[in-house]
Amino acid sequence: MFERYTEKARRTIFFARFEASQAGSPYIETEHLLLGLLRESAGVVRQHLKIDPTELSNRLTKKHAGPKISTSVDLPLDSDSKLALANAAQESERLAHKMIGTEHLLLGLMQVEHSGAAKAMKAAGAPAIAEVRKSISEVSSPPSWGSGRPPELARLSWSPQRKASRRDSASQMWSGSSASGLLERT
Repeated sequence: MFERYTEKARRTIFFARFEASQAGSPYIETEHLLLGLLRESAGVVRQHLKIDPTELSNRLTKKHAGPKISTSVDLPLDSDSKLALANAAQESERLAHKMIGTEHLLLGLMQVEHSGAAKAMKAAGAPAIAEVRKSISEVSSPPSWGSGRPPELARLSWSPQRKASRRDSASQMWSGSSASGLLERT
């Protein structure tokens, strides 16, 4: 299910599970996803929502206080969290990104307007989702270099001649040895 998620997005969901268990919740709710996002990528929240991540975290943690659940218990996502993850996948596709990152999770959470996470973001002064989407697309859009590569990497381009010379040097290095020959020597 999480193959298209970046490592940071996966860790966000892991931290959401941890936050849910610490709050004593039997489900991973949108508030837990937002807390996981704040723990893993507070910079994304600061940059795109232009609000203090610590203040937002404090708003969310005050709401949840119950007996802790063991972290070994498998906690399912509630329906709003499932919807937020589906929205995140749609946002990734809308922005023509192959992977689902933390910025997509943020947009997905904002789209579930009736959720606790969206209400907390709004109460903290988050801008409208259209503004956040624009901010994310400006940051994540590929730069307009003529060759599609930054100038400092242009010298690393691979030409057929360069590839052939690398192949030739590799074959010279391994000439005369085979896997069976290597095994016989040991």
